[in-house]
Amino acid sequence: MASAVLLLSLMIGSLYAAAIEEQSILPSWVECTSHLDCRPGSCCTIGQQRYSIPMCSPQPTLGEQCRPSSPRLTNTTLGYPDGSTVLIKDAYLMLCPCSTGLSCDSRIGVCQVK
Repeated sequence: MASAVLLLSLMIGSLYAAAIEEQSILPSWVECTSHLDCRPGSCCTIGQQRYSIPMCSPQPTLGEQCRPSSPRLTNTTLGYPDGSTVLIKDAYLMLCPCSTGLSCDSRIGVCQVK
């Protein structure tokens, strides 16, 4: 019984390590997998189109276009024609939220002073 538990633990550990290693080898064209990967004043965004490439985008400033509904964070796995996959955790869909101190005006979809 103890050897079965040990074997199962080793298998689970190996799978976990392989998953971490696979994620750490990202294609060179991927800028980010999370908003935490981007510099202050920017966030990780992905588009809605097929084969969207995650990128660090600047947060909109006063008077710039924004998403009137609450910013949508997404967690997903993106797949590409070359067979590569990218695990996305906490990236924004389409647009970053407004810069600090601003909010998105729901009537006109631009960043305004709070």
